[in-house]
Amino acid sequence: MGYINNTEKINIYVPYATGRTLKNDAELFEVFKQTGREINLNRFLSMLILGYYNGYKQELNETMSGIRRVLDANGVGDNHMNRLAEDLMNQVILQEVPKRKGKSPVRLPLKPTTETDQSITEIISSLGPDDYISQYLCRMFMSYCEKPIYERERIIYHDNMGFLEEACRDRSAISFTLPGKPGLVHHVVPYDVVYGSEEMYNYLLCQEYNSYTGKNEARSFRLCRIRRPSYYYPSEALDERIIHFLEMMKKLGPQYAINEETETCVRLTGTGQQLFRRVYIGRPVADRTEEMENGTALYYFKGSLDQLYLYFRRFDAGEAEVLYPDKLRIKLNQFHEEAIQLYRETVSIPE
Repeated sequence: MGYINNTEKINIYVPYATGRTLKNDAELFEVFKQTGREINLNRFLSMLILGYYNGYKQELNETMSGIRRVLDANGVGDNHMNRLAEDLMNQVILQEVPKRKGKSPVRLPLKPTTETDQSITEIISSLGPDDYISQYLCRMFMSYCEKPIYERERIIYHDNMGFLEEACRDRSAISFTLPGKPGLVHHVVPYDVVYGSEEMYNYLLCQEYNSYTGKNEARSFRLCRIRRPSYYYPSEALDERIIHFLEMMKKLGPQYAINEETETCVRLTGTGQQLFRRVYIGRPVADRTEEMENGTALYYFKGSLDQLYLYFRRFDAGEAEVLYPDKLRIKLNQFHEEAIQLYRETVSIPE
């Protein structure tokens, strides 16, 4: 069954696409070494095992149950069902995985840690006579990579996700820090953990007191950036006003904080409207539209001005014009003026 010494590295060979996804996820989910610039792949793979092993076992058990149901429906008796089900699982379904590695598989060296030792020991003890720990982990990693990004992030930060979900249910105040600012502690009242319309990252929606304004505000924090969450006392209730804004964020984009209900009007040309339909990532949700006689259209939004600023500054000149509010119009005007000034300056290129 491929027993190994758990203090040695396990060489796992996976398809190229799987290896690329795992390394990209380590960067997307910010699993870095202490320098903060290089991914910590061993730590990432360890977090994957800790967060997904039980779920993966359950998925395999559900597959086995499905096979048994099919065999039962076709008249296979109990005396032969378990053996046939195991043969189908081991010789047909699981054997398909190694065949997908291709001619140039990627080697992922895994160094077991004290945290993963128990899971790896359990895997080894469950292996059949013709199976290996490296093959089992390969199958697990491939299964992980087939899930959408937001599910993968929840797997990697399984412990934090469970803690935050419980805190949201109980409306218990919590505290945590963020990478790069370990001395700054955030004290918040959690509301929900959600993902955006693009089904990418997860965000904690919460209420946080702003000492500069003297008011509670709606905030959002990426799941992967929350460090050392713990309960904080005393707790406090969520403001109804904040709940209203948090619900808007769930609908319009959880990554963008909303703390005022300001209407924005943007005039789009025909080309601008085509671009608005094509540029999906970060696209704001229009509250309503109004067609104009000259082929242009007025788009009205109620949401985050930061989101509108980041989105519409990507449009070419003349394709989108913010008519109001003035502060957003001025901010975009300043952005374009600074860009023009930058490109007017002479740049000396070293030979």
